[in-house]
Amino acid sequence: SGLGNQTPYTNKPRFPIFEGEGSFKSFLISFEMVAEGSNIHLSQWAFQLASCLRKVAQEVLAVLPRHQRNDYYELVTALFNRFEPLNQSEIYRAQLKNRTRKPKETVSELAQDLKSLVLRAYPSADPSFQRQLEKDTFIDSLQSTALAWAIYQRQPKTIDQAVQVCLEYEAFHTSRPGSKTIERVR
Repeated sequence: SGLGNQTPYTNKPRFPIFEGEGSFKSFLISFEMVAEGSNIHLSQWAFQLASCLRKVAQEVLAVLPRHQRNDYYELVTALFNRFEPLNQSEIYRAQLKNRTRKPKETVSELAQDLKSLVLRAYPSADPSFQRQLEKDTFIDSLQSTALAWAIYQRQPKTIDQAVQVCLEYEAFHTSRPGSKTIERVR
């Protein structure tokens, strides 16, 4: 039985939920991918988007006139203005500049948070600049000179490669006899 014999995807699409926390832009990308893949007509997108809003995000609907609530592009604009205002990028830049690894935070969690902050702090920047900033900020946030040097020596091109070096370094140092913890946050 080859791929041609499979039945088409018939399950009801699962739209993401947005409660007003996290990245509205990321939510919107996910929403639009599901809407396009589900062949929902554009005229229904505003209704479907409104049904995905919860808590604080849903409150935006209450202040919009009916014609804006029913127009997908007007609704998206209102949600962007509320949850991704342009001046907020300065706040994200400050958070990015001061971000350090928290106790018990995994390097994967740290990397994901930094990727999100870079995207929010520099939403219109060139992707290659964003990737470089992610990697550099990750190394700086570790606050361990020895670990930063180990990563620097391997010359990773991306934050994901830097994470891999960090995981190898931590695994090596935690497996050494007499080593209970490694140098992490100072």
